[in-house]
Amino acid sequence: MSVLCSHTLSSLLTSASLYRCPYFLFATTSSCKKGPRKTPFVNKREALAVQTISRREPSRTVIPSATHRDNIMLPQRFDHFLVLDFEATCTDDGPILPYPEIIELPVAKLDAKTWTVSSYFHQYVRPTANPIITSFCTHLTGIIQEMVDNQPTIDEVLQRFHLWMKHEGMLSSRTAFITCGDWDLGIMLPSEAKNKRFEVPQYLRQWINVKKSYCDHTGTFAKGLRDLLNAYGLQHAGRLHSGIDDVKTICAITSAIGKEGYVYRSVAQHVD
Repeated sequence: MSVLCSHTLSSLLTSASLYRCPYFLFATTSSCKKGPRKTPFVNKREALAVQTISRREPSRTVIPSATHRDNIMLPQRFDHFLVLDFEATCTDDGPILPYPEIIELPVAKLDAKTWTVSSYFHQYVRPTANPIITSFCTHLTGIIQEMVDNQPTIDEVLQRFHLWMKHEGMLSSRTAFITCGDWDLGIMLPSEAKNKRFEVPQYLRQWINVKKSYCDHTGTFAKGLRDLLNAYGLQHAGRLHSGIDDVKTICAITSAIGKEGYVYRSVAQHVD
């Protein structure tokens, strides 16, 4: 078997395609959008992300762990990040009818300079189209029927959330919502708003997908929270699919990426 020189490996790292030889598959991640010039640590991690996989083994994505990090505090374009994660009604035998509904709405106010959380908004929501929480939903999210009974409906919760935003000074601050994926603000909230005929506030129509930010920062795609936690050697803040625990976890991931010198900027937007 021939030995690859450093020049050959370097050329493979910059390639946008897959290079095959008789014994190995070299996978690059350059399909992710590249951001500004990265720190030496990130460049080193990109090199580690390239794997040699035996052709006898199935191809798999491995996100390298990060145990030694340099804190590089660069100014952010926002004063605060509002980290959000919905939980919704669900069932294990197909789509829930007539449509899924938000049953937990947690948001954390994350300072973009200190990377600390100064305030939370957390509210359970009473579903009305299908008011009964399934056993599958309880098993997945930890939300039981008594936690949503007698709670405000989604339109009432959004009114309370607006008052919280005003009280926290978020309506006049440079803020951006952060989610782990595009489902929360790109699909779930617009869908429920359409079904129940209420207006989505303008500030909830754009957001930053932290998975895309991580990809932009490192060139490596993360499928979900577990991949991001593994990449930074972090533990989940509590129960997976508990909205408030997921929010705390996303805050930790957002902070870890920011402390490596990444400047958040990519904002997705929902268009009716």
